[in-house]
Amino acid sequence: MSRTDPHWEEFKAEAVEHPQHYGGGLNVYEHIKVVDAWGLGYRLASCTKYICRAGKKAGADPIEDLKKARFWLDSEIQRQEAARDQRAKEMQAAADLARRGGQV
Repeated sequence: MSRTDPHWEEFKAEAVEHPQHYGGGLNVYEHIKVVDAWGLGYRLASCTKYICRAGKKAGADPIEDLKKARFWLDSEIQRQEAARDQRAKEMQAAADLARRGGQV
């Protein structure tokens, strides 16, 4: 499609707002709709974005997209592990304090 086409502006808006490599605006499984419906945070949304577009975005290497997805998944795993470890430390500190009868 060229800029002289009467539907150019509509095509350009669709390419920006609902790109086909993320499912397109009419698809109920378009990436942004799934992210909103599932309440995914930034890292998991980034992970699923690269999975959704792997092999679909013109000029993008699908292996690179999958590696990017793995990067974001690993980042989320590390974040959740750190949060879990922090909670465990806090629970242990509270249990130790209770065992001492509240004495620091």
